[in-house]
Amino acid sequence: PKQFLHRSRVQAGCRNLRETDRPIAEIAVTLGYCDQSAFTSQFRKRMGITPSKYRKEFGRGRHRA
Repeated sequence: PKQFLHRSRVQAGCRNLRETDRPIAEIAVTLGYCDQSAFTSQFRKRMGITPSKYRKEFGRGRHRA
């Protein structure tokens, strides 16, 4: 159950990072993390990159290969 929760939060984070311009700290708190650092740690563990790099690569207006 704990892994499912982390995976679901990171997936929701991916959507937010791609589809909105909201600050990462705001996304983190909205998803239930205590702060941006906790979110970034879980995100990097599961996705292999930081949320900011993910947004730069896949965010709105970015060309996808």
